Amino acid sequence: MKAYVVLATKGRPADIPVILDSMKTQTMKPDHVVVVGTSEADFGNGRNVAADDSSVSFEISKRPGLPIQRNVGIEAILNLHGSEDDAFFVVYFDDDYRPQSDWIEQAHRAFGDNDVAGITGWVLADGITGPGISEADARRYLSGDLPPEPHESRKHIGQSLESAYGCNMAFIGSVTRAYRFDEHLPAYGWLEDRDYTGQALAKGRVVGVGTCKGVHLGTKSGRVSGIKFGYSQIANPVFLARKGTMKWWQSGRIMGRNVLANHAKTFRPEAWVDRKGRMKGNWMGMFDWVRGRIHPERINDF
Repeated sequence: MKAYVVLATKGRPADIPVILDSMKTQTMKPDHVVVVGTSEADFGNGRNVAADDSSVSFEISKRPGLPIQRNVGIEAILNLHGSEDDAFFVVYFDDDYRPQSDWIEQAHRAFGDNDVAGITGWVLADGITGPGISEADARRYLSGDLPPEPHESRKHIGQSLESAYGCNMAFIGSVTRAYRFDEHLPAYGWLEDRDYTGQALAKGRVVGVGTCKGVHLGTKSGRVSGIKFGYSQIANPVFLARKGTMKWWQSGRIMGRNVLANHAKTFRPEAWVDRKGRMKGNWMGMFDWVRGRIHPERINDF
């Protein structure tokens, strides 16, 4: 079973050389890594890091957006692998994710269960909910010098899931051939992992694997504005509920949780979160929903 990796990136040139270096030290090295950016500037020093490595290639997407760029990666992998079989899996890492050295090997083992169509790992620490995690601290978490932080993924180990965590997930070849990330989810495609998992469940279970460990730095550069993200917090769940990859009650719970958090924290916001912008985006999304105009791609209009 071959292993491929897709790394979509935009606006984080310092991250690509680091994660490409981590691919070299995997106990099971990927058969190929596809890095998909929106311009040469996104690759940073990545081409130099991979200069003598034919197992790494670089693609430039004609349009920015995480789902779009991941789909470019899928097409590149299918062209490489050919049409002879589905004996492969594709790993999707965020550019600011740092996998433990045996992540791919452990994923390969997990796919030994015939009913497993996708997996997601245990995030030892996640900077997305805070100011971010440094490279030095990420190494300390991976080495065990720092204990794991509480994280939802820890509770999901060994469980069948309705959504993989997009910063570190993998899916088998039959899923890769059958499905694509929804390009109607623009920018970094919030909830694209939920949508893709919802499709993949037609091919088998998606499970949490505790031996696939890593750290999500939560790098703040390259993210969308607070207003756009706040709009996505309404538009994307509505879109997925209408599409059928999320139930309406799940969509409502996600929207309600985020709207409450944005309003409650507006007067004492975290330094790294634009709560006022998100709150404004929430209201713009709700007004568009009432008027029948709501759609994820509306964030491209403002």
